[in-house]
Amino acid sequence: MAGVGKSTAARALSNKGLVAKETRDRILDAAKKLNYKPNVVFSIMASHRSSSDNKANLIPIALLHGEKEVNIENKLMAGLDKFGFYLEKIYVPENYSKVKLENQLYDLGIVGIILYSVDLALLEQIDFSSYSVISLHRGEEAEQKFNSVRPDRFNDVMKAWKKAMDFGHKRIGAAIGRQYISSYDDGLRYGAVCECQELWKDRIEIIPPYLGPVNDLRQYLKWYFKYKPTCVIGFQVHFYWALRDMNLKIPEDISFITLVRTITDDIFSGLDNSDDETIMTCLSQLDQLIRNRTRGLPEFPVSIYVSSNWHRGTTLGRV
Repeated sequence: MAGVGKSTAARALSNKGLVAKETRDRILDAAKKLNYKPNVVFSIMASHRSSSDNKANLIPIALLHGEKEVNIENKLMAGLDKFGFYLEKIYVPENYSKVKLENQLYDLGIVGIILYSVDLALLEQIDFSSYSVISLHRGEEAEQKFNSVRPDRFNDVMKAWKKAMDFGHKRIGAAIGRQYISSYDDGLRYGAVCECQELWKDRIEIIPPYLGPVNDLRQYLKWYFKYKPTCVIGFQVHFYWALRDMNLKIPEDISFITLVRTITDDIFSGLDNSDDETIMTCLSQLDQLIRNRTRGLPEFPVSIYVSSNWHRGTTLGRV
C-alpha cells in the first residue's frame, strides 16, 4: 500500500534506521489506515539485548481515569516493574473527545488499558478491539462490559459484622453512609448490612443503618444517639473521631470497627485497605491478557473480588 519493501517498512514502524521523512510519513499513514498494531510483547523481547533505552524495553499501558485526582497512582507505579510495564495517564472527563482519545492511544503505542471511573457514554464509543482492557476498583457499568478487579466490599461488611458478634455485640450499627457521588460500593455495603441483619436476626437487635452523607457528622451523631448501638461499623474513621469528640470512651463506652483501615491507623480494629493487593491483582490480570493477546470486550466478563485482612486493633471491646 505504501509501495516500499518489508525492511523499509520495518525501519519506519520501529523508528530505527535511516528512512526518508516522506517515505516514513507514507508508511505510517498506510499503517494507520490498515489499523496496524505491532505485537509489542514480541518486539520488546527481540529488542531487549540491543536497546539502551530502558523505556523501549517496557510495555506501554494507559490508565484512563475520569477523576482529576487519582489516589491510586503511586500504588500503580510501585507495581509496574514486576510486569515490565510503563504507565501513561490519560484524564478523560465527561464529554471527552472520542477521536482525541483514540489518537492518543494510537500515538502512544498503548497495548493495555486500565479503566478507572471512566464515563460510560465515552466507553461505548471507543473501539477497544486493539487493546487488552481491565476495569479497576469502581464503576459497575464498566464491570459489566470488561474483566474487572475490585475490593470485596460486600464480604468486608460481613466479616466485620461477624467479628462484632464474636465479641458479644447484639446492638450493631452500620454507619455506611453514602458518598457525594453515589457509587457501586455504596450499594454493596448496604446490601451486605441487609444480608447480615437477615442472616443473624435471631442473634442481634435490628438497627437501621446510617445512610446519610458520609461527611455529615451532625446527622450521623443524631443517628447514633437515637439508636445507641454498642458497636459501630463505620465506613470511614472520622466516624470514630466524631464519637470521641462527644467524650465517648472507645472501647469502654462503645466499640468501633472501620471498613477502610490504612497502615497509619494501627489503633483501629477493622479491615485493612486492600488497594495494594487489588492493584497488583489488576496488573497481573492485565499482564495475562496482553501476553495471551486477548483484546477488546470479552464475551463473558469476569470480576475478581479481593478481600481485606482483619486487623485486631484496640477499638473493638467485649460486651
